[in-house]
Amino acid sequence: FTAPGDFTEESGSLTVTEDGSVECVSITIVNDIEDEEDMECFAFSISTTTSGSVSLDISLATICIIDNDVTDVAIGLEQTVYSVTESDSFALVCTTVLSGSIAGRTLSIGYQTAEDSALASDDYTAVSGNFDMTDTNTVQCIPISIISDSVTETDEECFTFTISTTSTAPGLTLSPTSASVCINEVASEAVTIGLRQSYYSTVEGEGPVEICISTVSGDFEGSSFSVSYSTTSGQAEAPSDYVAVSGSVEISESQTSQCVTVSIVTDSVEEGEECFLVSFSSSSSDFTLQSPSVAAVCIRDAPSTAAVVIGLQESQYTVLFQTSDSQFACVEVLSGDVAGREIMIDFSVEDSANTQTQNGTLLFTDDATIQCVAVSVSSVSAGSTDESCLTLTLSPTTNVTGLTISPDLATVCVVPIEGK
Repeated sequence: FTAPGDFTEESGSLTVTEDGSVECVSITIVNDIEDEEDMECFAFSISTTTSGSVSLDISLATICIIDNDVTDVAIGLEQTVYSVTESDSFALVCTTVLSGSIAGRTLSIGYQTAEDSALASDDYTAVSGNFDMTDTNTVQCIPISIISDSVTETDEECFTFTISTTSTAPGLTLSPTSASVCINEVASEAVTIGLRQSYYSTVEGEGPVEICISTVSGDFEGSSFSVSYSTTSGQAEAPSDYVAVSGSVEISESQTSQCVTVSIVTDSVEEGEECFLVSFSSSSSDFTLQSPSVAAVCIRDAPSTAAVVIGLQESQYTVLFQTSDSQFACVEVLSGDVAGREIMIDFSVEDSANTQTQNGTLLFTDDATIQCVAVSVSSVSAGSTDESCLTLTLSPTTNVTGLTISPDLATVCVVPIEGK
């Protein structure tokens, strides 16, 4: 410490008498506003000014001044506007030291929420209380729960969060003390509607075709959307091949899929595959119609019911022992006409113990009227000295109108060579 900044210098003399009186010196301490060390000291000393036998027991004292100056500090909300959505679980509102120093103090700050366009219990959970700011806690954040609901509200609803001092705090400036917390609706996804598939295939006589559209994505939020449809001829023409249709369907939250039914005309004319189109459209900008929005419907002639006989060329095959590992048994169209059909016939090979050794499927078309099976005989020829036989059996893979399989059974026998 130095004089006169911290204290007033004093000097002079004191008279002490025999009656035991006490003499005091008054020293003025200067109360300043400077931020100094916590404690500063100066010395006070006494000495004798008379001759004789006078002794001083304590002639020096140290006087220390403790600094009680308050440091200025500014505390306030980090933001004055907070923005959240209903999908956020909470809003976090923070108070911080903006400038200055708390300087060893504990500053108590009160907080509370107040309704504005956003209502407590409906839109958020009201809070209130106190928190302490110290040298080690210079930021304090309060979480406020946000309530998510299914009610469509205004674009933004707000409530207020305020802070205040709970007691006198010299040197403290509290600002800003108020913030608006605004809650936004969760942005809804635009509705997209599209075809389930863009290609349909049918056969004359199988009945009408259903072409369906459905919701791909998005939120209806109580709305419904109208989609128009119409048919357009291609190789297939109305009314000879199908019945033309047009109109509209409604897609909504309760009806997310709709189908358009088109009747197919059965005739006796051999035409091959013919197609027409079903188109969907809308002039509304409230939803998106996914591309492609046109479906092709292709009609094939009804399968022929003409009689056809398919069978084995032989009913008995003989293989000499050790001359071959297999025997070809051929199946062919013996009479009639495949007539544009694909006819599948299953075959099965069994040994004398009725154990299946081979199986498969043969396909007959207008261009493939003979099919052969390589019957393996290696399992019955190895080490055998007697004639051993396998049985080859034919059966239809599916029911085909007009199909007869005959003969449908043949034996393949391995005959030992004499002396072998």
